[in-house]
Amino acid sequence: MIIKEPTHKPALRWGIDIGAFETIEFLCDEFGSENVYLVSKCSEAIAQRSLEWLTYRRFYSETGFARQNVLFCRSREEKARICNQHALSAFIDDRYSVLLT
Repeated sequence: MIIKEPTHKPALRWGIDIGAFETIEFLCDEFGSENVYLVSKCSEAIAQRSLEWLTYRRFYSETGFARQNVLFCRSREEKARICNQHALSAFIDDRYSVLLT
């Protein structure tokens, strides 16, 4: 049986990886939510969809993540600058090369 979620926006149906929210919650508890950032390189349209998804999935209330620490940029170079600006000491990404730019 397949049950569709009550939404007309397909992006909101994206799932949540097992343990993802729990890991973010742990990081927020361990380091303080003011010290944990989500930095994403994407278009304006994807950024908007991402914010909608985070709200729809109750990301902030489930994890304790600070809304103001969700940051978007348009290039990998800009992503590296954001990390340096905020003096981030730990970084999780699918591209280590981002930090080399």
